[in-house]
Amino acid sequence: GELVICLDETSKTLFMSKHFEGQVTNKVLQLSDVTGCAVEKHYKNYGNQQVVDQLGIRFITKKGNASEVYWELFNSNETYQLSGELQLADDWVSKIKSQLQPQKQAYKVAV
Repeated sequence: GELVICLDETSKTLFMSKHFEGQVTNKVLQLSDVTGCAVEKHYKNYGNQQVVDQLGIRFITKKGNASEVYWELFNSNETYQLSGELQLADDWVSKIKSQLQPQKQAYKVAV
């Protein structure tokens, strides 16, 4: 398709590549800089109907609000309707959050 997200679990690096009208946008984010993330939806009203206008993932970084990062997955100006982007966003947020969980360390007790 026109959108690819992937994760290098060894280096904890997240990648996104989006292709639209011959233009490619690539983004890279180190998960070590991220403290949280969430699906972010913006809506547009058409009469009495509300539809998704933009959809993406908002990342909260260790640098605070000034360094929030937004990766746009869907924009109604580019594509008229959603085609799996909402499920993709939900799945990736879950996967990213699982990577952000502190790893339990095993300690050996000396006897």
